[in-house]
Amino acid sequence: MWVDSKTAAAVLGVNLRTLQRKAINAQNKCQKILTIDTQKIMYQFIFSSRGGSSGKVLQIWLDEQSENKLISKGYNIEDISDTRTSRAFAKQGL
Repeated sequence: MWVDSKTAAAVLGVNLRTLQRKAINAQNKCQKILTIDTQKIMYQFIFSSRGGSSGKVLQIWLDEQSENKLISKGYNIEDISDTRTSRAFAKQGL
């Protein structure tokens, strides 16, 4: 499932800024998968029609094992599904 970068950083146990930098470096190298601590992670940026940095959303793909980590850390599954990323997908009809 696609989650926002803050949630993904908490699950992966990395700093949010580190995750953002890795994603930008991978994007500059035209890679669709980034590597953090030997974990290969798929990411994507969503750009809305707004100007500046306000419309960019960094999404990270987490598999079922990562979802189980979220639940074990106390996240509610409804909270996970109602992220800004999920709302952006719903708005685009994806």
